[in-house]
Formats: sequence, C-alpha cells, structure tokens
Amino acid sequence: MGPISAVNFSKWNNIWNIFQYFFNFVRTLKSRCMKNILSREEAETLLLPYKQAISRCIIEGYADYQQFDGSRAIMHSKTTRASIIADYIFYRIKKELRDSQEISFIKKNRMNAIIVRNRLLIRFKKLDKNKRSGNIPTKQVSSFREQTLEIEELKNISITCVDAGYVLDNLGLSISSTHLVCPKGKLNDWIMTLDENVTIKNQTSIFSVDPPVDNEKENKRVKIKKNGNLGYDKQANS
Repeated sequence: MGPISAVNFSKWNNIWNIFQYFFNFVRTLKSRCMKNILSREEAETLLLPYKQAISRCIIEGYADYQQFDGSRAIMHSKTTRASIIADYIFYRIKKELRDSQEISFIKKNRMNAIIVRNRLLIRFKKLDKNKRSGNIPTKQVSSFREQTLEIEELKNISITCVDAGYVLDNLGLSISSTHLVCPKGKLNDWIMTLDENVTIKNQTSIFSVDPPVDNEKENKRVKIKKNGNLGYDKQANS
C-alpha cells in the first residue's frame, strides 16, 4: 500500500507542476502581449488641459438624462440607462473638445471614444464602487481591459485604454464622484480621481451650441497625418 501511495503522490505532484508551468507561461505570454501602459503620472500630464472638461461633461451628461429622461427612468433597465447617459456624455464631450487638434473621435463597433495625443483612448462608462465598468464580455471588451486593443489607424502606436466614468451615491440617485481608471486584466492598474463631492453649478443646455457637432463632423474621417498623428480629412466625402 505504501509504494502505491508514493506513486500516486508523485503522479499528482507532476500534474501540479505541469499546471503551474502552464499557468506561468500563459501569464508571461499575456504580459508580453500587453502594450506599454502609461503611468498615472504620465496620463495626468497628458490630460492636464482636459481633466476639468471631461469631468464636467460626465456630470452634466448625467444631469441631461435626469432632465430629459428622468420621468421615464422607471421604464429603463440599468443597461439602457447607462447607455443613454453615455450618449449624453459623449455628445457633450464632442461639443466641448471638437476644436482641439490633440483630440480625435472614434467609433469602434459600439464603442464611442476619444483619443488624446495618439496615446490615450478614453471611453465613458458608469463605474461600480470598485471603480470598475460593467460590460458585456465581448472580444473587444476583453482587449480593452487587457490593454491589447488595436486601432486600425494606429497599429504601430502603443495606446493606453482608460475608462472615464462616474460613481453613484449609495441611493443610486446622483453622482458622488468622477474618475479616470486604467484597467489591467481583472484589476485596475491605476485610478485618477477627477471630482469628489460632486455638485452641478450653472449647467448649460445640451442644445445650446448651434450647429450641433454631429452635423459639423458628420463627413470627417480619422486618418494618419504625415507626422504620425491622427487627424481629420475634412474633404474626405466632399
């Protein structure tokens, strides 16, 4: 009985060693596949001119939902509500940042995002108490969180993916804080707080800018400039 037990132990020990080797191999491979991620300090420097505008658009985009859709909120699922709010936020972002030469707007599948100086891709999401966004687990979502997402126009440029989002209060009725969050797999690599103890002051109407930004940039396409930066081909469809 003794020798049999020793053989079984040796067998399971070998299986365990193989499992550990495979696990470490996959982890190493995934790490090598990840692009170089901007540090929190690097991202903060990059976003210095835009942090306040981004936070303001998030807060006021949420307020737009309360103003224009609040009476129908009881009909909306959590997913529908978050999606509508994200549309309001992105509309304000486009109006606020449309004249910046350092900002590009993209739509990849169902994801609306901005690219800042060809280094930082930002999408806009509702965040939970752990500063994590909720998503349907698609291949694109997985690539975003693993920092392996590729943009066709920027294949040879390393881009860091981040969520710009809001955390609701305990009652889920208003925004308590806004953040920029850099995901890395199932965890967050870093978190940058934009605003805490949020209050809305002197909010402008979502329809205050004429003409709407959607009409102004409807026919503009993202392209690579000669210096490697993203730009718009204003005559693309003219």
